[in-house]
Amino acid sequence: MGILDLEHGLDLDAAPALPHARMRLVSGSMANPLATRALGDLLVRQVSATGGGRLFPDADVLHVPGADHFGLLNHPDVRRALVDWLS
Repeated sequence: MGILDLEHGLDLDAAPALPHARMRLVSGSMANPLATRALGDLLVRQVSATGGGRLFPDADVLHVPGADHFGLLNHPDVRRALVDWLS
């Protein structure tokens, strides 16, 4: 079900944001802008990864161009963001 949800985005009624939680999102994309728009990071399109700006409108978002899902795991920009967000 998770992949189906990511494919079309989440329903706002099915996944309401927690009122007192600070949301922090990380997305990646392919380096080619045309491929990014169509394919995202080869698993999730950027609009789905970030909730399209509607699901988490006040979230802190880090987008890493040229990084797929596995590239985000050890990416220095993600590490820096996590250290900043958690300190």
